[in-house]
Amino acid sequence: PEISRPKINPGEVMKELKAAVNFVEVGLGRHFDTFGVGRFLPGEGYQSYGDKIEAARRKTGLEEAAFVGTGEIGRHKVVIYGENWDFIGGSLGRDGGARYLKATDIGRKKKLPLLNWYSSGGARQEEDGIALMQVPNMIHAADMYNDEVPRPHVAALIGEVWGGISAGPAPRADLLVGLRGTNSGFSGQGSKSKSNSEF
Repeated sequence: PEISRPKINPGEVMKELKAAVNFVEVGLGRHFDTFGVGRFLPGEGYQSYGDKIEAARRKTGLEEAAFVGTGEIGRHKVVIYGENWDFIGGSLGRDGGARYLKATDIGRKKKLPLLNWYSSGGARQEEDGIALMQVPNMIHAADMYNDEVPRPHVAALIGEVWGGISAGPAPRADLLVGLRGTNSGFSGQGSKSKSNSEF
């Protein structure tokens, strides 16, 4: 028999988690100029990458998919890095990479536990190779944190976690947990279905 699995709303989960730990964001602002590949939308014409980013900001109220900040679990202060699916599928770009490095830097300097909340489709296609370069940068930062800080490094998978995130920084955590109903892997479900039908 098919096992029923709960549907997860990553954006709502992120809000609840932030409230639970009294999350305080460490802002980087618009760290980089938006440079990426545009696209043609049927009936709408050309949409630049900058336009797509601005549309996502208006829709979600978020500056970026990735965020970094601090919180408290019990009496223990923690540093938090997350990726929110609501903003362009939680995709990773240069800003996300910069935020992850900021989180690990705070954790290393202050010797804080590192908590990661992942809900991401992987590297952002519009930023192409620049986005892909963030994955090894994040892996290196995670390894440095793990080597230098004798504190827990925990990653939570929330809803959908794919691509370089599932294969890169997430498995570097000491403890990797997934919310019931989460899908995770290197290749998305659509890609697997297409491959199966073609081959």
